[in-house]
Order: sequence, then C-alpha cells, then structure tokens
Amino acid sequence: MLPALAAASEDLRGLDIGGEITLINVADENTFGVGPVIRYENSFGDLSVYFKAKQIFNFDDPFLQVTYLEGKLAYNLPVGVPGNLSIVAWSVNEIARQGGNTASWGFFEPGVKYAQEFGFGTVFLMPGFSIWYESDTDARRNNLFLTIGYSNKRFGVEIKGWYNRDDSNIWMYELLLNYTTNLFFAELTANTNYSKEFDSFNLTPYVELFITDSISLWLEIGFENIGGPGGASVTPSIGAFYRF
Repeated sequence: MLPALAAASEDLRGLDIGGEITLINVADENTFGVGPVIRYENSFGDLSVYFKAKQIFNFDDPFLQVTYLEGKLAYNLPVGVPGNLSIVAWSVNEIARQGGNTASWGFFEPGVKYAQEFGFGTVFLMPGFSIWYESDTDARRNNLFLTIGYSNKRFGVEIKGWYNRDDSNIWMYELLLNYTTNLFFAELTANTNYSKEFDSFNLTPYVELFITDSISLWLEIGFENIGGPGGASVTPSIGAFYRF
C-alpha cells in the first residue's frame, strides 16, 4: 500500500516535513483542518522502515484534533530461495478528539512476502492476517488477507482480499495502481466498502509533484461510499513536503 522504501546512507535521507489542508466533518458540517505532517523512509541493510504522522487541527466550534500514525517495517530473510522472502508489518491508527470525547480506529497487519524477479518485472505474493478495531463501536475484525502484485521500474499494481474469520466470509477487496517518474508519483486506490459485494466502493487518487529535489506538492481526493445509501462523500486534501 506504500511506495518502495528507498535505501540511503545519510541519517536524515528520506525525512519529509510539511503541512496539510484537508476537509473534515465537524458536527455534521464539512469544514477545513490544517496541521503538520512528517514522513520518513529508509533502509538499514535488510531492514526497511516507513513512518508517517500528522496532526490536524480544526479551530471552529467545537474544536477538533485528529492524530494519524502509520508505520511499516520490512525485513528481508537471508534464506536460500530463488526470490526474496521478507516479513512485513504494517499498522495505521487514527485518533479524533473533540471536547471530552475520543474516538479511534486502526489496524495491525503482519504478513510474509515472496517476490520473484523476471525479465518483465517483479511478481510478489503476500499472505498474512490483520486485526481491525473501532473504539466507538467496540467492533473488532479478525481477518486473513492475500495480496498479489506486480511492479517494474515505473508501474505497480496490487490486488488484495480480506477474509473475515468471525463471519467466515470475504470482507473486502482492494485494487492499487501506481506510476512513478522523476517528476511525479501517482497512485489510485479502489476498495469495496467493507463488503464483498460491489454495490458501493471507495476511490482515492493521489498525485505528488516534485518541484525540486527537496520540495514536492501533493493532492489527494477521497471519494467514499460511491453507489451506497446516503450518497457519496468527497474529502480533498492538499499539502507540501520538504525533503532533507
């Protein structure tokens, strides 16, 4: 679900510091929030690290704070196989605070990834399990997942499915496409709306444009609940990064 983690020798290589303006919902009204964002990606031998954090503030009444934390670790196993075998752990957590109320959601998702290089690109397969939670409903989903992917120097595609162990049913599908050049990175995520049925889905395009080697601008638009009851919602976000 992330761009390839870049190898680097300098301690701060891959550290981005910037800001974000995003549309959020406060008291059933859409309003804008703003805040700082940092992300870090690096490789240390066989270990790759990715981290992203942001703090969004909305100063309308009632005052709202949203904290977003994302981390990913990948470790290449030194085993004698033709391809590359690695352990990957990914986690996302979001916490919203408004007045004296706090709500959170997130997931933890470890898996084992096998990648094989061919003349036309790299093909990989990653099975694993994931635990999703929502604090306001005390809901918890225990899932198995399988990801199949392909990438070359510029293009990548992933297809992912979750199987819910509690309901013994397919829970969600996701398609991820990305394209990279020296000037920009583009990504498109499409997933069914927590159902194996394709009656509603979410669509999230993301584009990042590199103005210089150190400065980039980005735009993300979340289209949620397309085709579902109540109609779709649109959540745009814009921001900038400075890379050390």
